Amino acid sequence: MKNWIKNIALGCLIGFSVNGFSQEGYSYKRKIELQKDTLNWNSVELPDEMYDKIKSDLSDIRIFGLKDNDTIEVPYLVSTEKIVFSKIIHSKIINQSKTNEGYYFTIENLYPDTNISKIQLNFSNENFNWEVNLEGSHNQNEWFTILEDYRVLSIKNPQTNYRFEQLAFGSATYKYYRIFIKTTDKPEIISASLNLDSYNFNSVVSRKIDNLSFKNEKENKSSIIEFSSKTKLPVISLKIEVNDDDFDRPIRIEYLKDSIKTEKGWIKNYDLLYSGTISTTKKDFLTVDENILVKDFRIIIENRDNAPLSVESVELFSFVHSVYFKTKEQTDYYLFYGHEKVNKPQYDIEKFRERIINEPKIKATLSDEILIPKKVEIQQKPLFESKLWLWVIIIVIIGILGYFSLKMLSKKQ
Repeated sequence: MKNWIKNIALGCLIGFSVNGFSQEGYSYKRKIELQKDTLNWNSVELPDEMYDKIKSDLSDIRIFGLKDNDTIEVPYLVSTEKIVFSKIIHSKIINQSKTNEGYYFTIENLYPDTNISKIQLNFSNENFNWEVNLEGSHNQNEWFTILEDYRVLSIKNPQTNYRFEQLAFGSATYKYYRIFIKTTDKPEIISASLNLDSYNFNSVVSRKIDNLSFKNEKENKSSIIEFSSKTKLPVISLKIEVNDDDFDRPIRIEYLKDSIKTEKGWIKNYDLLYSGTISTTKKDFLTVDENILVKDFRIIIENRDNAPLSVESVELFSFVHSVYFKTKEQTDYYLFYGHEKVNKPQYDIEKFRERIINEPKIKATLSDEILIPKKVEIQQKPLFESKLWLWVIIIVIIGILGYFSLKMLSKKQ
């Protein structure tokens, strides 16, 4: 009987610990306002102000149903509501050469004003594992690095027949692409096609930026434009309005990765978001990765021997992230976020993403942000901090010593 009672108590304790622990470490939550009597698939859009407080890969989002003392974790999917269209751009291999370190292949883009995001290679070789460098150029004199130490491979045996020959990168606009393959074996290239991934822009939000900072560097013959959005955003494209005619110049778009404080001040570290050209006919640029949340930007335009361009405005296009989840009982549901230590959840529904995204959904909304108070750990004072304890211990020690002393004296007598 006693063991039975102990087991129930232990089970309750474990259950309480699991339910309570699942919400620990989160900084914020928002109540999900569902439509009445809906036990079905729901969708809710993430507001912009959340992006400053969640991880770039959105892995710290959780949905919990709270009912009485129970906590239910609800599986969810995050969708960017985008449609990707892949298109092959006309190109041709114009040059092949060899050095002691490897082989070069140069591809000419017959439509140089288009953004290229992939190059599909096709080799007749079997069983290879090569490292590849990719560069872009407008004139075959000055080359810009796009990929370094990228790997292509082929495995063919009785058990496996696998090939990976695609060079994938963010976005670039060059007339020429040069591929260097580090190998002593001659790559027998059959074809190399340039690919463009375009997006359905009905699923993005446009934001115009006004806080532009301009700086012209005469020594480097370049213009630097810096600006920030109000919050971090999952940016997919930028549109630059220029009040000039007949121009075509190299451009780099970078985002602020981090800052380091030194004795001489702050050092800003930027990472590449886009590399290509800006011209009279081309002012829209796709970014590299929708999973990158960006707030601070820097645009570098190479002027060469020309006067700086008159940039009037910059417009950002960002994805709309929606969260899909299914309710199974009537209770209060909350979206939790802002946790530094959690990893991306592994839900079964991820394997059924395509079907679930096409399921009809009922639109829900989020309440205002609720700050989750942190647990304050009460630090216990050291046991011997109070002088009273010291006096008690001294008296006890004296008493013990006195007792044994009297006992020894009585034995001698």
